[in-house]
Amino acid sequence: MLAQSGGISDNNWLDQFRIPVGEWFTQTVDWVDANLGGLLAVIRWPFSFLFDVLMSDNPNRDSIMSVSWVWVVLGFFILGSVLRNTRIGLMAAVMVAACGILGQDFWFQTSKTFGMLFVSVLLCTLVGLPLGIACGRSDGVWNVTRPVLDAMQVVHSFVWMLPFIAFWGIGEVSATMVTMMFALPPLVRLTNLGIRQVPEDVVEAARSYGSTERRVLTDVQLPLARPAIMTGLNQTLLLAISMLGIAALMGAGGLGKLLLRAINSQNLPLAASGGLAFFLVAVVLDRISQREHDDGMNLFARIREALVYRADPEGLMIAQAERTAATEAAAIVEAAAAAELEAQAGVESPAPVSPRERFGLLLAVAGSLVAVASAFLPWGTDAGLVSSWGRRNDEIGLIGQSFMGIEASGGSIFAVIVILFGLLAAAAALRPLFGKMPGLSRNLNRLQGVMFAIIGAGAVLVWILNLLNVGFGPLSNIGLILFAIAFAAIGFDTWARHAPRLGADGAFIAAFAAFGAAVGYLLLQPSAFVEQYSHGIGAYLAVAATAVALVGAGVAAGVAPYTPRRPLKLSANVGMLVGVVAAGLIIGVGTYSAWIIDERLDSLITPEMQAEIDRLQEEAADDINKQIANGQEITNMINLAQSQDAPVITALEGDGPRLGWPIIGFGLVAMVGALLAAGIMPANERARWLGGAVAAGSGLAAMAISAGWILSFTRSGEPKAITGAGSLIALAGAFMLFSIGRSAVGEFQRRKIYSDSPTLSDSVESDESAPEVVADPGLVGS
Repeated sequence: MLAQSGGISDNNWLDQFRIPVGEWFTQTVDWVDANLGGLLAVIRWPFSFLFDVLMSDNPNRDSIMSVSWVWVVLGFFILGSVLRNTRIGLMAAVMVAACGILGQDFWFQTSKTFGMLFVSVLLCTLVGLPLGIACGRSDGVWNVTRPVLDAMQVVHSFVWMLPFIAFWGIGEVSATMVTMMFALPPLVRLTNLGIRQVPEDVVEAARSYGSTERRVLTDVQLPLARPAIMTGLNQTLLLAISMLGIAALMGAGGLGKLLLRAINSQNLPLAASGGLAFFLVAVVLDRISQREHDDGMNLFARIREALVYRADPEGLMIAQAERTAATEAAAIVEAAAAAELEAQAGVESPAPVSPRERFGLLLAVAGSLVAVASAFLPWGTDAGLVSSWGRRNDEIGLIGQSFMGIEASGGSIFAVIVILFGLLAAAAALRPLFGKMPGLSRNLNRLQGVMFAIIGAGAVLVWILNLLNVGFGPLSNIGLILFAIAFAAIGFDTWARHAPRLGADGAFIAAFAAFGAAVGYLLLQPSAFVEQYSHGIGAYLAVAATAVALVGAGVAAGVAPYTPRRPLKLSANVGMLVGVVAAGLIIGVGTYSAWIIDERLDSLITPEMQAEIDRLQEEAADDINKQIANGQEITNMINLAQSQDAPVITALEGDGPRLGWPIIGFGLVAMVGALLAAGIMPANERARWLGGAVAAGSGLAAMAISAGWILSFTRSGEPKAITGAGSLIALAGAFMLFSIGRSAVGEFQRRKIYSDSPTLSDSVESDESAPEVVADPGLVGS
């Protein structure tokens, strides 16, 4: 009968029994708004309060968006150094600064992103950590919490938005609430798991000795559960980062807002810049919050792991335990081997410096310091060499003027690179000439601690004054001075502890980079519109001085007693060989691609167009009708020129900067060195080390040219004149060659001698061929 009536088999029949879930939800929202407004305000208050503290609109206060970018960068350096190590701190500072270099709007949104993440993760910690501890210590609490967490993790992130929009509207506060709820479950689950995985016999032993439950928790369970808790915090942070891009749909600010705007308007440049800034923010926060054992994983793998194991913390802990076990096993093997060597041979120390190595190092120091001084001498006269490509005034408006290397119209960033790598080369060359300095290192460490403690106390005081709407006075400048002292102490401490690359190879690589920057500037061709230009004495002196430093470091590296850290494989490294070929192709593509895109109006008008414009203007003369008609025709010609593709200039063209040729030259040298480092001569370990140093140094020199061009052009270029993607592609290829060489050099260290082997020390001092003399073959890397 139902079939004949066409009822139940007809899809329209479903409308007769439609359940009004949407209307029920609307009625519920209306009732809650009418009767539980106070509760909604209480839930909203922590978010609003933290937003007011961190991102206040009060003009008498400083917020995270209005505070100087310098302090934010320094803050991340201190945070990364304290929580992890100095290397992570430097990386965090550089990446955060890179977000600001993208533009002021990007920096503003980056700061807002940091603020939103801080609020959401802080509240996740305040709620999730106590809840996880309660779940770990009470089965009843866990039995109630677990199904709630399961439901929270099953619900899609878009569905989470609905109730928060209904109860609290759209905006940054409600978006942060959604982010917190989405990221909360991993922290609760992993804290509970960490507490429950503490061995029961350890807990019972603590109780049997009279410990209270509070002492059992604080002295036994929490310390042993710390790895799981820290993993939970890291997973929560990663999920919060992944959610912020979606939260922009709710009206949240930050980088997610820029990405949403770019998608809606199909603005590819904005999308690329915003995506890069979002990536840098994610990397910085991930590296600061993760454990040492997880350093080998990249960001994308870690975000994927956070999403995959979001509902399976046990699986996450097992996967991380396997990685940690493998890392610790390798470390134990290396430590045991080192201990065995030390037990056999006594206390170790670096091999002394031979006379020839000392001469090369001193020559490198002298050349590097002269190169640094050359940056403060004239590098260009009558025009700007680099700046003429992006700034019209520097083409013909500087006749009779000369400019130092560090000026925008002089050597610009090329000279800055010479300074930085010249100082680095001098520091690396000087270090082997000094012995161990443990006392100096200890004092520098104390100084770092004191400075950071004072800066931290000052930051708290500044924040209190900020909340009271009181000015900072001289505190900001005092803080910068204290940080400069702490940073200098860190640098000297690193130097005093004799970092592995502070030696002949490090000096060689740094001198190569300085030499590349100086040569690149000298070979750079001025713009075709430059009428008169000549190099200053500083540019020639920089090339000569860096060449001397490079030769001196090369002489020292030729006799420096370096040996592999472990036995090397006799076969060639296929991965390195593939990387060398790929890097060469990338450099070739980069040099043949656009290095300059000039969208300025006078560049778009060809000589033929200019002649036609002049003819139309002369034809109009004093005839008003002709003036209107010809003016419209001129306007149409200009609009047509602007609608066409802008002129593109590569790095190899005759009328271009011609920087592609030195980059290709340094790239070829780096490729030869990388082939040696890859083991095409497997029996010659020293060739691998020297090849790696050549590849790293020459690759860094090519990078210096590309980076010098990009940063110098950005420093002085006009808005419509921009660098092309070819310079960035060439930079990427050069970086690949540098990385290949750096990894090969990292396999070597300065040979060690021991207290019961005096003959080795004597032989090194008296014989320039000392690197081939060893006291015991078992002490060498292979």
